Amino acid sequence: MAKCGRKPHDPTPEQRKLVHTLAGYGVREDDIAREIGIDPTTLRKYYAEELAMGHVRANAKVAESLYQMATSGQNVTAAIFWLKTRAQWREPKSFDMPAPVQEIDESAEAKVFTLRVFDGGKPVQPLSREPILIDATPIRIDRKKPNGHDE
Repeated sequence: MAKCGRKPHDPTPEQRKLVHTLAGYGVREDDIAREIGIDPTTLRKYYAEELAMGHVRANAKVAESLYQMATSGQNVTAAIFWLKTRAQWREPKSFDMPAPVQEIDESAEAKVFTLRVFDGGKPVQPLSREPILIDATPIRIDRKKPNGHDE
């Protein structure tokens, strides 16, 4: 018995290239199928490789361009983006910094304090161990939590 209906789809090289390009641009499969004039199921059946590789090749081309911009020293934003996405660099959400001033000697008439400086959560080594005498009037610092209660 003879088979009725449409003849099987026979992709041309031009159609394959178009599907590859449109998939790389992120065009939806339904829209690509409409552009070619076929059903989305037929598109997936005959153009699976083009649909899969279009995204990969487009991403690789953008990554290459971004890499060139980031490594040229001319585009700081590209360099930061690359480091955040490829090197897992992250900006700290909050700093866990202890109180910077700690009392050391309560018995001395002139109180001695240590000032610890932090850079990105890591202590910075002082340039000198020589004490610095500062004439200061004691003040009280109350820390408040965001809800308004004392710590």
